Amino acid sequence: MACSDRSYRAIFIQWSHQGLCDSTFSKRGRSGHGGFCRRWRCCHRWHPLFKLDDRIHRIAVQQAQNKLEVAIRSTKVNAASIISKQAAANEAKINLENIKTSTNRARSLFKRNLISSSDVENANANLDTALATYEKAKSSLDSAILALGSKDETNLEIHAAKIALEKAQLNLDYTTIKAPTR
Repeated sequence: MACSDRSYRAIFIQWSHQGLCDSTFSKRGRSGHGGFCRRWRCCHRWHPLFKLDDRIHRIAVQQAQNKLEVAIRSTKVNAASIISKQAAANEAKINLENIKTSTNRARSLFKRNLISSSDVENANANLDTALATYEKAKSSLDSAILALGSKDETNLEIHAAKIALEKAQLNLDYTTIKAPTR
């Protein structure tokens, strides 16, 4: 009997992902149907051993990329909404200041008996309306700012979408079973 100094190392592989084994890799690393590299000296570190069916995970990565794109576009739309609401709030503030000036003028004219009390009441009603319009525009602007959160990477919607994309990409990477490092 000839003595052989070949050594073998057993590898126990257990996966928790859905899917069947799609293919195995031959000694040269190409897909094949005949077994996998059993000799440890053939299996280099991180050498691919198995490939699981990755269709579900590729779809999950695509969905996560789409959600990230939607989050980025939504943030841009919210930023544009803030600009228009800021303009409306500025317009309402200017209108309020003009009506305050005309109301004060009407009150001083009424004190000198130059206009009737109904004119002063109309001026006061216009002032109340302008004040309510300004408060509404300011509140709308504040809620738009809260809806946006932040324009950059700290936006929670974008951050959550990026994390989901990383998770989906990691799950896709796990569909290729590689030789251990030791």
